[in-house]
Amino acid sequence: MSLTDALEEYLRLTPDGGGVDPLDVLLRKCEESRLSGIAVSRGHSSSSFIIFVNGIPEGAVYSDVSGPLYGNKAALLMRGADAFSLHSADSSAMDRVAMSCRVLDKNLIVPTLMADDPSLIIPTRTIQTPGMAVLTIEVMRRGTPAQGIHISIRREGRVLGSGVTTENGRASFRLFFGTYQCAVLDASGVIRHFPVTFQGGDHHETIELDKE
Repeated sequence: MSLTDALEEYLRLTPDGGGVDPLDVLLRKCEESRLSGIAVSRGHSSSSFIIFVNGIPEGAVYSDVSGPLYGNKAALLMRGADAFSLHSADSSAMDRVAMSCRVLDKNLIVPTLMADDPSLIIPTRTIQTPGMAVLTIEVMRRGTPAQGIHISIRREGRVLGSGVTTENGRASFRLFFGTYQCAVLDASGVIRHFPVTFQGGDHHETIELDKE
């Protein structure tokens, strides 16, 4: 089952909140009440989904006749005139969903009509550190590289990068030196967190998943 199919199935089983809001109102409402869930907007031949986790638009999916787009690419197609209905859900469940469609630049999802209101722009924090390097995460299961594992790199609650391990079990990220939390979504749907620290030059970190 594709991610889009999974979202549609969830929406079918979960009633919405009974209202429809334009994107700017939806963003305000979710942020003020720290809501989690799936917001959906239907077009003539397209559907837009926003995944909220504790009030933050963490994931996005856009689907039309050409197929689905995820993350930043989907966020670029969200329009301020779109009307969304919100289906509430558990924050931990939405966090797992968002790992497959992460919006790394939250400002991409802010509609053009909000540009004159700086209070609606989600601030981006600049991390002041001496330098940058490539962090490579290698995920192993029972001594074998684990392919297709979703990984996100976080710092102070903010997602700085996400990816999926290749056939050699690896995913790489270009980051500033420092300490991060590596979130790994395993095959059972459980998110596990591992601290990672690197201070000089490229760094390789191996994560051993528990036996299933």
